[in-house]
Amino acid sequence: MLSNPQFLVAGQILTGLMCGRQPRESGECAKEVTYALEASAELIRQWQGLNLPTYDYKPPTPVAAARTREALVDRAFVATEQWRRDRMNKASSPPSVGSSGPALH
Repeated sequence: MLSNPQFLVAGQILTGLMCGRQPRESGECAKEVTYALEASAELIRQWQGLNLPTYDYKPPTPVAAARTREALVDRAFVATEQWRRDRMNKASSPPSVGSSGPALH
């Protein structure tokens, strides 16, 4: 593939010139190629002072992996009798006294 910027720009100009027309003579094709090369040279000359993007591929910089905390959950089996006793103790305890008015949210 061509890497010369003048040829790349000239190719784009020439594509635009040749797409919209009917078949032409070889002399016209040579004139269009010459025009495209001259126009691309002039464009590159005008762009010399500008800071144009290069569009070169730059891979993204690696980012540190996200850290997570693991929670330790004890899922030990509670005996059925123990579970029933605990439930009975909760049910028999008096409810906690809260405000007597309606709850405001």
